[in-house]
Amino acid sequence: MNDNVFVRRYAEGYIQLAQETIGRQQALEELKNFKFILREQPDFKLFLETPVILNTEKFRLLDQVCRQGFSVQLRNFLCLLIQKRRIGFLLEIIDYLRVRYAYKEERNALLRVSSLLDLEILQQIKQSLEKTLTQRLKIYVQLDGELLGGIKATVGNTLIDGSLRGSLVVLKEKLMQLKMG
Repeated sequence: MNDNVFVRRYAEGYIQLAQETIGRQQALEELKNFKFILREQPDFKLFLETPVILNTEKFRLLDQVCRQGFSVQLRNFLCLLIQKRRIGFLLEIIDYLRVRYAYKEERNALLRVSSLLDLEILQQIKQSLEKTLTQRLKIYVQLDGELLGGIKATVGNTLIDGSLRGSLVVLKEKLMQLKMG
């Protein structure tokens, strides 16, 4: 996956908007179709990326291209990328989203626990994590004797610390801020 901050931010921002409006599957399908157009028409891609061409001209051409078979959300996203001078990242954004969402509908999550949990509790934790991360998860449980209590969940590069030690560290930081303020 791409480590570029711009790629991740714009990709995740667009997919969150798309989930609320047109749906993730339609957004991914439209991006795939738009990528096909860019590959088939390299002059079009060059036109969008050329800084000396006015944005209004780019928007006008985008309107014509997006009029057939593309949502307003995709058109607006492309216009945003043009305005912010990030249109050069479009193919990377599309590839990031394809890899992240199209092929990996269900992501692996490691749940480290201090003691064995009931199946019902594990199911509730899974549902809560899926809602928070807006992804389907496959949970793997690992018993961790170093945890004082609570859980730690790792999904990709994301760590969610619900352990007792983690809660104490957060509480300590808040108290230190109050003491300084």
